Amino acid sequence: MATIAQNHFDRTQLPPPRSFYERELGKIGRADRRGWAPANCPFHKSKSGRSFSVNLDSGCFYCHGCGAKGGDIVSFMRKRYNLSFRAACEQLGCWLANGPDPATQKRLRERREERERQRRQEEECKEQERQERIHAREALHGLERDYAAANHRLTQLRRGQPGRYRGEEGLAWWFLADGLPRIREAEFVYRRLAGLEKYV
Repeated sequence: MATIAQNHFDRTQLPPPRSFYERELGKIGRADRRGWAPANCPFHKSKSGRSFSVNLDSGCFYCHGCGAKGGDIVSFMRKRYNLSFRAACEQLGCWLANGPDPATQKRLRERREERERQRRQEEECKEQERQERIHAREALHGLERDYAAANHRLTQLRRGQPGRYRGEEGLAWWFLADGLPRIREAEFVYRRLAGLEKYV
């Protein structure tokens, strides 16, 4: 008598939480003693990039920023991609059945590829934003160093130390007057790119 395979969820077929979340979220921080590791939340735009926590043992997740939470990676898939329980399990490879037909296999493969494409795009955007923040920070620090140097030289000149050429004191005053607005503008750009709430 032929046996009939039943459709069912098999938790043992779930991928390891670490590899799953690294594939979904990119770089994950170091886990603590209870297995919780910080990551960037995919459900809201986190300013710190560390409000989201995943448990690398159980697959649980929780966001301290937006409150998103779930008990395992199936819950994560359902929430992030708006999937039914079965659809999430099928995409994770933990829904056992007689075997999906070719059309279903193709659809699942295309969904996996689309998720991977979205993940790569998110990582590229994050890296671009990081580079912009670094550039803005370096520009700000450079202006601050130049301003401090000009202020120091002006102090020396006012104490009677001779300049290298005539008009150096006037040049220092001009640089200070021009440099302060430039510093404020550079600081505004950096704080905006860094996602800080209060701008100067």
